[in-house]
Amino acid sequence: MHQAYKKVRNEVTKKVKNAKAKHFIHCFEKTTNNPQEMWKTINKLINKKSKTTIISEIKTENGSFTDPKEITNVLNEYFCNIGYNLAEKLEST
Repeated sequence: MHQAYKKVRNEVTKKVKNAKAKHFIHCFEKTTNNPQEMWKTINKLINKKSKTTIISEIKTENGSFTDPKEITNVLNEYFCNIGYNLAEKLEST
C-alpha cells in the first residue's frame, strides 16, 4: 500500500514540475525581446511584491524638510554634489 502511494506521489510531483517548467518557458518566450516585461514576468512568477519607500521628512544640517518638493530638491542637490564634495576631501597628489 505504501509503495503504491509513493509511486503515485512521485508521478504527480514529476507532472507538477514539468507543468511549471512549461509554463515558465511559455512566459519567457512571450517576453524575449522586452527586458522590462521579462523582469515583470520574473517578479510575478516568484511572487515578489514591489516596495515603495515614501520619505515624509528629511533632516540636513540646514534644517528639516517635509514638503515633497523641498525633499526632492535636497536629495537632488546632495546627489549632484556628492562627487565634488568627496573630491574636496581628498589630498592632492
